[in-house]
Amino acid sequence: FKIVAYVDQSNGQVWINTADLPTPPQGRSYQMWGDVDNHMVSMGVVETKGDWQAMTYLPKASSLNVTLEPEGGSEEASVDQLLAQTIMP
Repeated sequence: FKIVAYVDQSNGQVWINTADLPTPPQGRSYQMWGDVDNHMVSMGVVETKGDWQAMTYLPKASSLNVTLEPEGGSEEASVDQLLAQTIMP
């Protein structure tokens, strides 16, 4: 599992490169989350078609996280299905 995120804090943008993502299992989706004050906030469902996708920018996120969720995404992060995490500087 590999996902590359580019965060431009000066412009308030997040882009991810999804070219190397495997297709999620049937009936499942990848979803990106930002940890804001110890609460996972959705940044959007990750599409595996194409190379680049804009995600919601969360200026106070202390980390970026990707989980495996039911198809179409979830209201709350399934942290037991955490696939990737990076701590923000």
